[in-house]
Amino acid sequence: PTTPTWDIVSANDEIRSGLDKADAQGGYVLLLGLKDRRTMSHALSATDCNVIAVDANAEKVSSFRKWLHRAGLHRDQATVLVGDPLSCPLPPLLASLIVCDDISLVTKREIDHSHLQSIARLLRPYGGPACLRTSEAEREQIQTAFQRAAPPGVKLKVTEHYAMLTREGGLPDAADWSHAAGNAANAGASQDRFLKPPLGMLWFDGSLRWHRKPGSAEVRISGGRAIVLADRMHAIDVFTGRRLWQRGLPPGVTSRSQLVVVGKNIFVGA
Repeated sequence: PTTPTWDIVSANDEIRSGLDKADAQGGYVLLLGLKDRRTMSHALSATDCNVIAVDANAEKVSSFRKWLHRAGLHRDQATVLVGDPLSCPLPPLLASLIVCDDISLVTKREIDHSHLQSIARLLRPYGGPACLRTSEAEREQIQTAFQRAAPPGVKLKVTEHYAMLTREGGLPDAADWSHAAGNAANAGASQDRFLKPPLGMLWFDGSLRWHRKPGSAEVRISGGRAIVLADRMHAIDVFTGRRLWQRGLPPGVTSRSQLVVVGKNIFVGA
């Protein structure tokens, strides 16, 4: 029997749940390889994410770009790049959802731990799923590779037609900055053990001017979000810099008010 069409976004409840957990609204969906237009159509119609597709076939990429242009889709909604999907220099921790319609188009050989590491590098923490459509033999290869060298902080789930890699929590040994002095113990230092040199800039947003005036804002880091208390309250994705939301301040609250953020709970002292 033929494999049913994989309606990756609009029909799969588990993937929808993963997107919700990953704060995917307005985030990035990454398509590894281009098999046909249905998956991109589903991603564009069923989410408000920005879709990035990468394929090594320049002719196929050109065809997809023309199709997107005829459909009137802006480049901020969908971008199609020429390159090796697993080595294209995309920022790490970018994707709220990764979709691969045919893993053989991407790996070109037997799947090993290096392929899984390359995919995991692009996954956003806190629920970002990578959904890989596979044959039975490919699923066995993925399970074997995962057992030998699982990417840190990543879980694997295998079903009838696909394998799904998920980052369910934060980065291994990473820590939040929930209080003014780091944590509830007023340690005055970060407990983070993940970040190590050499370091580089992941993203930059100059539209928030709070960083130019020391003391003009309070900033907390929790659950993959930066909460900024300035003239308004802002929530920013720490991995991509995208704005999650902003709100006006309640009466009596200023940029110098006490701010504590634990998980998704925000406490402000008037």
